[in-house]
Amino acid sequence: MTNQPSILCVGDIDLDYMYSVGSLPQSGGKVSGHYLGKFPGGMAANTAVGFARHGYSSRMLGSVGADPEGREALAALRAVGVDTSYCRIRKDAPTFTCLVLVDERGEKTLIRLGTPAFMPEISDLHGEAFAGIDHVHTNFGVPSVARETVRLAREKGASVSLDLEMADIPAEGWPMLDEVLAEVDVLFLNEASERSLPEVRAWQPPHLAVVTTLGKDGARYRKGEVLVRVPGHPVEAVDTTGAGDCFASVFLSHYLEVEEPEECLRWANAAAALNTLTYGAQGGPPDREAVQRFLEDSSPVTNPPCGAGGQ
Repeated sequence: MTNQPSILCVGDIDLDYMYSVGSLPQSGGKVSGHYLGKFPGGMAANTAVGFARHGYSSRMLGSVGADPEGREALAALRAVGVDTSYCRIRKDAPTFTCLVLVDERGEKTLIRLGTPAFMPEISDLHGEAFAGIDHVHTNFGVPSVARETVRLAREKGASVSLDLEMADIPAEGWPMLDEVLAEVDVLFLNEASERSLPEVRAWQPPHLAVVTTLGKDGARYRKGEVLVRVPGHPVEAVDTTGAGDCFASVFLSHYLEVEEPEECLRWANAAAALNTLTYGAQGGPPDREAVQRFLEDSSPVTNPPCGAGGQ
């Protein structure tokens, strides 16, 4: 590729402590499991890795503790070529971690272990980190940080994408959500979050593209009157952790190259499927050649674009 955009991911960096269980526990229940290991993660960090593996100039802005976990998480980013020079190392807080339970189908349940190092602070959002950046990707973990990230991105002339999950929206964050969405170009949701955010469907500015991941059923793109749905790929998944982040990075990689939404969805679905074949969010994001081979081998059948209002 030539003249590929430079990408900045702003948000969380963590280590995931993963356990394999026969089934995910129910309320009041008990399950047996075994420890799989610790793996680097974090929604924003996973996406930064996906960009790097897909051949883009990728930069990460986040925070970790001054502990072995923080050093390990940053080393994993650097190992794939992500620029971590704007990541803050905090001596006053441990690195953000998650407990991840993975069942026999690869489905997961996450428990976030909160820490002040979960997200960067507004004071960490140095303007020079945005210099030369064409696109900024972030999440809504701390609404005020998301709002300032979007403001700085726009100030520097960069396009913006937001990965939004219901668990990331604190009660006090709702008033800021509309403000942030008004400045976002691409919004990523999973199906559960989309069902829980009817106002996004009712109020969608013409410039906003909403991309909804549907798990094994594929993904959907909606912008204005354009609605496109592409099915997923049947694979023997072992771990779905980070699949949505991998999807976002590959979708955007092609979207920023001004490819058609259907093609972007095809590539992103294939990459997310490949990502589920190994344990750990950052262990599976494939490079461009691997996704292309997968698409050629599986010869996926795609649905034609639907009219507005279709599912």
